[in-house]
Amino acid sequence: MAPSVSAFLVALTELSSDGVEVPAEGKLLFGRKESCAIRLVGPTVSAFQCAVAWSESTGSFELTDMSSNGTFLNGRILRKSQVTPLKHGDELQMTKRWQTDLALQFRFVTRQLQLRRPEATRPQAAAAAAAAAAAEQQQFQQQQQQQPQQMQEQQQQPQQMQQQTQQQRQEQQQQQQQQQQQQPQQPQQLQPPQSHQQLPSQPMQQPPQQPQQMDQQVPQISTPQLPRHPSVHQDPPQQQPQSLQPESQQPEQQHQQQQQQ
Repeated sequence: MAPSVSAFLVALTELSSDGVEVPAEGKLLFGRKESCAIRLVGPTVSAFQCAVAWSESTGSFELTDMSSNGTFLNGRILRKSQVTPLKHGDELQMTKRWQTDLALQFRFVTRQLQLRRPEATRPQAAAAAAAAAAAEQQQFQQQQQQQPQQMQEQQQQPQQMQQQTQQQRQEQQQQQQQQQQQQPQQPQQLQPPQSHQQLPSQPMQQPPQQPQQMDQQVPQISTPQLPRHPSVHQDPPQQQPQSLQPESQQPEQQHQQQQQQ
């Protein structure tokens, strides 16, 4: 009991360097003395600051024996001879004058110190504590039972995903097979008639016939048209003999006439 209280207070304040002593009388002392529950460290803290004791008459903790150096409760200074009851949420400050504050929230301190009250030893309190412990155990067991269920659900999720993917793959394969089966049947249904099959052979025979006809027609068209256009001076050599013949014959005729005379 005492070690748990002292350890809790030390963890709360973190001001004890030499250790903590909890007297058997039920009084918690704050100061530098060896008899103090929490030994204080610092130049502005007096040798003895204050004491917290359990009062049987009032049924609460009381703050007594305050030091003249200055003890403040919830921001209000306390006189040395003043006895002040403590309640949940009270804040204790020491040596505020020297700007060295020690703040203790009694909300947690009294919760631990209530174990030292006489009512804690009664059977009713023990039964209540046992019921609370049993409830905590049940909650812990329920949490342990829920964890494997959650793990199973998490493990089942990837399996379900795999099954879905396999089903999708099978469906795709079936669709592909159906398409492959339908593809060879389509050309048989769409075969053209025989008349359409002969069409590609005819245009292949026509191109070689066309140039032959054109070659035969070219000399027939070109020869008769040349003499029909004498006005166009395209063939000067053919016109020259007609114009030159009379000129060449005239001197010969004159020469013959002269000889006859």
